[in-house]
Amino acid sequence: MTGSVINGTIFIIVLKPGLAGALLFYAVPLAYSVFTALMGLAVNLAYPNFSWTNEITVIKQSAAVMIALVIGLAAVAAPIAAIAALKTVHAVWVEAAAAALLACISAVLYRRIMTRGVKTFEAFE
Repeated sequence: MTGSVINGTIFIIVLKPGLAGALLFYAVPLAYSVFTALMGLAVNLAYPNFSWTNEITVIKQSAAVMIALVIGLAAVAAPIAAIAALKTVHAVWVEAAAAALLACISAVLYRRIMTRGVKTFEAFE
């Protein structure tokens, strides 16, 4: 997260965007960071892998990792595709909508992890 703050500050200094653009240099990476972490937890709870022989199998070769990777790529590609397709809409609005949508999805994921996810995790034992 520190890297995002440093990069955002450098981009703001160099590019001199308006207020909305400047705020998005911090909000978008934060939204993606929180979403990616919560989505990874949710996917790992849904597709646990307890039959492994070494740690690398769980970290790099499980179904949960592939599912999380595809969802993460789609979350990044969707705003890019929207910006390319909606040429009349300013990119700042698309990114603001993406950050807001990711924040809403993250809130739902957090709630689900803290309720159903806890019960699922306790059932693993």
